[in-house]
Amino acid sequence: MSQTKQINHNPLPTVIKKAVLKKNKCRSILQGEHRIRVSGIAPLMAAALITLSSLPTGAQSIPYDEMVDLGTPSNQYFSNEAAAYALSADGSVVAGYYGWAFYKYFTSHAFRWTEADGIVNLGTLRDDNRGNSTAYALSADGSVVAGRAESDASPPSGWFLPAYSRAFRWTEAGGMEDLGTLRADNSGHSSARALSADGSVVAGGAYNDAGSSHAFRWTEAGGMVDLGTLRTDNSGQSVAYALSADGSIVAGKASSDYGGPRAFIYHSIMQDYDNLLASFPLLANDADVAAVLQQQDMASILDQTCFVARKGGVCLSIGGRFSYTGLDTEHDLGSRTGATGMLSLGYGADETITLGGTAALSLTDLDHSGFDMETGYGFGVWGEYSQDGTSRTGWQISAVVGWGAQDTKITRGNGLDNVEPVDGSSDLSTLSGRLSLGYGFSSPDEWVLTPRASVTAYRTRLDAYEEKEGDFTADYDRLEVNTTTATLDMTVTKRIGNGSKLILGAGLDYDLHADRATLEGTSNLFGMKTFTVNSSLDRNDLRPFALAAYSFRVTENSSLTTSAGVQSPVFGNSPRTDAGLRYCVRF
Repeated sequence: MSQTKQINHNPLPTVIKKAVLKKNKCRSILQGEHRIRVSGIAPLMAAALITLSSLPTGAQSIPYDEMVDLGTPSNQYFSNEAAAYALSADGSVVAGYYGWAFYKYFTSHAFRWTEADGIVNLGTLRDDNRGNSTAYALSADGSVVAGRAESDASPPSGWFLPAYSRAFRWTEAGGMEDLGTLRADNSGHSSARALSADGSVVAGGAYNDAGSSHAFRWTEAGGMVDLGTLRTDNSGQSVAYALSADGSIVAGKASSDYGGPRAFIYHSIMQDYDNLLASFPLLANDADVAAVLQQQDMASILDQTCFVARKGGVCLSIGGRFSYTGLDTEHDLGSRTGATGMLSLGYGADETITLGGTAALSLTDLDHSGFDMETGYGFGVWGEYSQDGTSRTGWQISAVVGWGAQDTKITRGNGLDNVEPVDGSSDLSTLSGRLSLGYGFSSPDEWVLTPRASVTAYRTRLDAYEEKEGDFTADYDRLEVNTTTATLDMTVTKRIGNGSKLILGAGLDYDLHADRATLEGTSNLFGMKTFTVNSSLDRNDLRPFALAAYSFRVTENSSLTTSAGVQSPVFGNSPRTDAGLRYCVRF
């Protein structure tokens, strides 16, 4: 079930004529953890999300109430442009670039600003300190700066020939350090865009031997590591814009197989951030479908009874039912298959009442779903009243309670492009009950017409569980889906030959109440630290159905019944079809 969502791109920060530091009247930058709920996020917004979530808890801004002009170095008389790109965690250190122009030539240098020292020119990577440089990132305490700068390995800059720049990491003790590129000969362009909180990890973009610019993550121990792209063949472009506080998680944008760049997040592999977010509501949809399919299996158990019509008599019924709902591409629903085998045993309390129980095993298959349901089991306890016994005329009353469960393997991200699937396991169970009231009218030519009204209630639970392995995992609270359905139907029974019967029926199911599946829990994915996600599937509350059955009398006390039916589905447009076979014997 592949899903790719388009995203819009936000431009880089607008260059302003003077570097300024705006500090608002709300003193707190961060008080504890800030969480941003994002859908369809642009690459730079993904980066900003990680940056905000990575800052130290309780960081405070400097108490300015207005925009402060940071100025320019006093020895530069031609300065006419500056921009601030980075702040330390407490807002006391600023970094960016300032530039000056002469005739048609423009030069800019990275700077680091503090209130005590003002703007400090960080220079470039050239021995003569000429060329251009820009600072894009600061460590949490402002002591480490990262950006890009021209080096002696770059061709000279000019009006017609721009120079290549190199990613740099700057400290007061070590000065500006060239981080190199991803090429084997260390040539070409690179740029650093992000720093970890302690400044030991750098991320950005650099040219590789294929001539593309790829996102990188740099450490002093490991050097520059190519993070790749979102394309299957790893071609195209990517760039990193942000790092988590410990430097282990990277965010940015990358080329994909679908054309334009998409936001990515990287821990051990590069993943599509928008599709990662989408994996949660898609899993909620899969949970909704799984709950309904188990409720339908329980309905088969509730239907499985037998009738003795003799005090002290015993009836035994063995049967099975198969159901299938086809692929629905319009609503992005895979095919759904269910098979249930049942054994019922009844005891005649008198000529009109039979009491009994049912045991069942069920198999379920959900195509294109995150739910892989193991063999299920269920039980039912029931009682039936027929005013005129086996003729099924007069008042017909039944009551039944059932319970069933299935072990379930659950995979989030299943079928999504550039998303690492992560697994968990849980128990899905349903408690159900039904009360039915009907009246059988007989005719001289041995037709029996029986209108009936029923109410069925289901309580389906998915136990709390956690995803075990993966870069981004989640813990889920217990999920509960409650459904109450009213059914109005009419059956017509015609006796044929020596005790055989033809049965035709039609009716309507109507949901008096139906919960949506809602996933709640926590995760280590930025933007989904805590979440409440509802299923987005549209439910068909009114569902007509029709059935036909033939009961063949095998012996005086036994019969074999085959049945087939069709019904509108709970979700989507593909109809649900059923087929059943049951053998019943009375002792």
